[in-house]
Amino acid sequence: MAGFTVYAQTIMPDKILGKWMNEDKSRVLEFLKTGSVYNAIVRKAEDESLIGRQQITGLKANGDAYEGGTLNLFKRKKTARCTIRFINNDLLEIQGSYGVISKSQRWSRVHN
Repeated sequence: MAGFTVYAQTIMPDKILGKWMNEDKSRVLEFLKTGSVYNAIVRKAEDESLIGRQQITGLKANGDAYEGGTLNLFKRKKTARCTIRFINNDLLEIQGSYGVISKSQRWSRVHN
């Protein structure tokens, strides 16, 4: 059992890696790991000028959540605090907070 615990702690934080699509299927983000932080790059968007840009930066794994990130709000030219929580292995919720305003979206894993 001790071996399983070590394996789970080592592998589980990276379950965010890969591509995720929003509910209306208009945007795909790909989460990548750089050092100890996770970033998300836009891979598909209605506005093609967003493709290749970093939507989320600086997330850190904290149990089953990812916290401390920055969400780039391209249209508003602002940033917001970002937290991600898993609903299940193929569904996550991205929450952006700006002051007292907070908004969440659910994203589904893209299976290739």
